Amino acid sequence: MRLTYQGRDGSGERGATVRQRPLGVLLLGSDPGASSPQGSLRRALSRCGVVTGFTEPTDGKCRSRWYRLTLLLNADAIVVLSYGALPMLTLRKLALAAAIGVPIVRWWVGSDVLNCLRMDRVKRSALLLDTLVAANVAVAPHLVGELRTIGISATCVPSFVDDSRENGGPWNPEVARRVLVYLPNTHADFYGADLVGEVIRANADLSFVIVADREHRFAGLSNVESLGWVDEMENVYRRVGILLRVTKHDGSPRMVLDAMLRRRHVIFSGCFPGCWLARTFSEVHERLAMLRTLRGPNDEGRAAAIELLTPPPAERFVGVLREVARSVSVSHRVRAILTALRRAGPRENP
Repeated sequence: MRLTYQGRDGSGERGATVRQRPLGVLLLGSDPGASSPQGSLRRALSRCGVVTGFTEPTDGKCRSRWYRLTLLLNADAIVVLSYGALPMLTLRKLALAAAIGVPIVRWWVGSDVLNCLRMDRVKRSALLLDTLVAANVAVAPHLVGELRTIGISATCVPSFVDDSRENGGPWNPEVARRVLVYLPNTHADFYGADLVGEVIRANADLSFVIVADREHRFAGLSNVESLGWVDEMENVYRRVGILLRVTKHDGSPRMVLDAMLRRRHVIFSGCFPGCWLARTFSEVHERLAMLRTLRGPNDEGRAAAIELLTPPPAERFVGVLREVARSVSVSHRVRAILTALRRAGPRENP
């Protein structure tokens, strides 16, 4: 059976173009929920008129679902987000897609880069996948640099945010003394739970609003309001003046961008325009002391966030997709065919 792809961008490079149709993209990853990076990506692409489908990496099951989604979408590209090593069968499927001219784009958001730096197995899988990848896109400049150290070249497109240009509402002394903390009960150590506990106890005059902690680990402290998981954050942002985010590694966190767009001050463990840098208890404590003296919202942070998000990241990402969809080289297809023909043995499995 011969498959003919109809060019969606008007280029006509995949069969004769009868009419221009929306770009079709298959997303491969995990956790496509509304709050996940994949969820944000799907919403952002949808707003740009891109048709998306979603599938998970497979170890041999659900083959028909993979191929059905690819064919139904008449996919112009496949976007991969993976935090671990991909199964060899999934790599071979991606190789087959690349061999017939469907470009692969690898999207890097933070923890996936860290896992490659720390775990040889994940790094080997990423390097094998990179032989198939037409473009790597990372959400922050420092991630581009980290990927370069393991031999992967990437371009930067900032994180997608559901940007309504909401300015956060009125600023007053009450919101100025409330600190927002994102502390999921899974990977709490990664999100600095011990440091957060020290900060809360050392700043009894401040109120801390904690979201995502379903275990409510600090709910017993008098200056803590533990909300658990929150689906809609807008009302929370209007009640706080500061975001505290101290993680072991980060990309371009959407919560940081959301807070800055709403003129909230941000204490962050990453170097980010419009934020206060702090990585240790003493640094966080010092930043909170300085913020007590401020009399207004973070207008500088809002301006920095708007500049970072202009032009919109979704439009930039779609630009990358359209570019790779127009040009899939013969040498790239040959490499893909060689990867597709590999047999997964016990030593070869990434």
